[in-house]
Amino acid sequence: MIKISSLRFQPYSLPFARPFRTARETLRRREGFLVWVSDGEGAWGVGEAAPLAGYGMEPLHETGKALQSWAGSLPGRAAALSLPLAEDTPPAFGLAEDFPGCPAARHGLELALLDLAARRAGLPLAKALHPGAAETLSVNAVLGGASPEETVAEAAARAAEGYGTLKIKLGMHGPQADQALLSAIRAAVGAPVRLRLDANEGWTEREALPLLERLAPIGIEYVEQPLPAGDLPGMARLARKSPIPLAADEAVLSLSGAQAILDAQAAQLLILKPMALGGLLSTLAVARLAASRGVRVVVTTTLDGACARMGAACATAALPGIPGASAPDIAHGLATGHLLAQDLLPDPPRPLGGLLTLPKAAGLGISLAPPSGSAPPLA
Repeated sequence: MIKISSLRFQPYSLPFARPFRTARETLRRREGFLVWVSDGEGAWGVGEAAPLAGYGMEPLHETGKALQSWAGSLPGRAAALSLPLAEDTPPAFGLAEDFPGCPAARHGLELALLDLAARRAGLPLAKALHPGAAETLSVNAVLGGASPEETVAEAAARAAEGYGTLKIKLGMHGPQADQALLSAIRAAVGAPVRLRLDANEGWTEREALPLLERLAPIGIEYVEQPLPAGDLPGMARLARKSPIPLAADEAVLSLSGAQAILDAQAAQLLILKPMALGGLLSTLAVARLAASRGVRVVVTTTLDGACARMGAACATAALPGIPGASAPDIAHGLATGHLLAQDLLPDPPRPLGGLLTLPKAAGLGISLAPPSGSAPPLA
């Protein structure tokens, strides 16, 4: 049991190293809040709340409103935290039910509480989530070249560094250009490197199947969300016919949403984003559900700062506790820190050669101390 003495939060705005382009938009900054929870005995935990527009999350100002409300209402309340956590532990420990439409805010609160609990227990957060948590994770490289030529050169460089899986965003230049780009990448990196694609809901059902059939000979691991997230019937039809496995991404926003995808047999994999799902506990609950239906998961960030990236890594490391959810050779989407020109830490944990080693220190394993002094919570 942890009695909360204070919740503090502080906004941040981080520039991307270069504009990050998807089929939907071009991102230039990543904005969010750092969140701290204290137990009044000198221990604290840190979380990150960073909604991303268009991915089922609340607007940034709604995140701030939720955090401001909790800063006033949570001190004095207790969170039932015992480690390792029980599978039925409620998201955010049942403390954030008044803002159900704010998954990013709930993520920030829950991650701060988990970090606090693991620090108090002297355990790395991944081990607190599951004693048999992995210590090293395979990660994919995200390619974001401004031009096809730059993307091919980046693919070759990442493969030379040791990345065995590359993720390519599609939909910016049209189907023919996408096919030419992937052919060039395959020629540059060779057959052993896995290529996974993200269409960001950018295709229609009519154009998707012919395109997937043309791309199949290139050797594609899977394609994320080729159709709009709301088109489960279309995804199900496409999944039955596609020569390339489909992964649901933007459609996976809750346990019930994942259930609907699984019931419709609309994807062969689920992409889990802890920020969009409202926290690590919801992420692991969806992973358990998927595994029970014979569907594997891949955990990715939402281009977050270092705090949320480490939280996502801890959730990923705990997947060995869910038989069938993942496999050691599946790469996860956790290597996104290099996309930011500035980060929340001067030297955050970084992947090396396609592998991310988790810190051994207690909690998240990072040091982001709360603001000093006795001023009111920061808004």
